[in-house]
Formats: sequence, structure tokens, C-alpha cells
Amino acid sequence: MPYHLEDIASSRSQIYQQLLQYYTFCEQTSQMASDTMLAKVYTLNNFIKYTKLNDVRKISNQMIISWIDAQSMRGNVGRTINNRLVHLKAFLRWQREMNLVMPKLQLSLIPHIREMPPRKIYFTRDQVSRVLDVASLLEWLLISLAFDCGLRITELRNLRLSDLHHNRINIIGKGQKRRYAYLSPQVIRHLTEWMNENQIVDFL
Repeated sequence: MPYHLEDIASSRSQIYQQLLQYYTFCEQTSQMASDTMLAKVYTLNNFIKYTKLNDVRKISNQMIISWIDAQSMRGNVGRTINNRLVHLKAFLRWQREMNLVMPKLQLSLIPHIREMPPRKIYFTRDQVSRVLDVASLLEWLLISLAFDCGLRITELRNLRLSDLHHNRINIIGKGQKRRYAYLSPQVIRHLTEWMNENQIVDFL
């Protein structure tokens, strides 16, 4: 996957090489999932762009705290910031394992952001039914697969023709875990209509 390092640093800089080595390790050696890599690259690139850090050895707690404050000012909630801190701390711990000395860094003193309980929004079967009554074929399929089969957005996006087996879908979900979901006759009928109309040969 592209790391977009050229957008934040010169290819001759220390930080460019430090990030490249880490991303390559995560993707090729640890074989992290693509969604994990996307979040990791976004977080670390954003941190380097904000702090203008040109060498990990110069990182300090104050840089990280300033970045956390900037995340909060932009409206990010505690859970999002903490998730991004996980990626940042993993990167810094890996650098330590590579024997990189960061004299101004004390990871144990980096604060954990207080998280508010997530707001849960529930849709009743009647509400879903009323939306389906006025939905286009594509909208109908997206909503039905999400609600009836419990598919996440990324799972819907990645659904392929080869994943369909009669009335069953083979799903590769979060953490590359495999599971199955069953389709109702109505979903099968509309899905067949969609595939025929759009001459689907791979991704649905």
C-alpha cells in the first residue's frame, strides 16, 4: 500500500527512513490487515506533519501532548485519540527495540484521554422497513445486507461474487476472521437482479 511519506518528509531525511522501515515491518513481516495499516499510516503521518519532527530520536512528551491537544481542538473524541495513541506508542516501542535512543521521551507519562460512553442509536424493524420501501435497488441491498447479515461497511465494500454460495455469504471480517451469513430468499432475488443488470463478474 502507498505510505505517502513524500507528502511529509524528504526521502533523504531520518524520519522518512524510520517510518519506511516501520511500515515495511508492519505490512510485510507482521502482515497487518489493510485497515490497520491505513489507520497506522494516517496517524503517524499526521503526527509527523503536525510536529515537523525530522528524527524520532528528538521526540519529546511535550510534542505528543501538543498533538493530543490539537486532536481534541479538531473535535476528535477520547476514543479516537486513544486509538491513535496506540499506533503512535507501538511505533515508538518498536524504535526502542531497534535500539534507537529517545532521551526526551517518557512513554509511561503520556496521558490516557477520558472516553465518554458511545451514543447508541437503534433502528426498529418498522423504521428499516419504511426506508426499504422507498430505496433504490442498490440502497435496498446495502441496507438489507447490513441489517440482515450483520455486515460492516468494509465487509460490504469488499464483497465479491466468489463469496456467494447459494444462500450463504463467506465473509472475511475484522482481524481476517472468517464467518458465514445466510441470505433470505428476497435478498437472493434482489441480489441476482443487481448482478444481472450490472453484469457483475467480481466485486458486487
